[in-house]
Amino acid sequence: MPNRNHPRRLTQALRLPNVAVQPLGEPTAKVTGVLGGQHGTYDPIDASVVLNARRQGHAVVTSDPDDLRRLDSKVRIVAI
Repeated sequence: MPNRNHPRRLTQALRLPNVAVQPLGEPTAKVTGVLGGQHGTYDPIDASVVLNARRQGHAVVTSDPDDLRRLDSKVRIVAI
């Protein structure tokens, strides 16, 4: 069942001062694919979130931390 609160949560998150929206160009997309392939996950969104958090030195706030942790156990994840 889809999360019906997703659009509202996204709108709320984008209002936070620490939210960084990064463009996903071809070079980043390729690295994202490699990261996902190395860790056996096929979700390019999770991989791009982890990659950008790693590059920026930021924590990731998520309600679904398991796949993100599998991609990179060193990225700081805040589960909500």
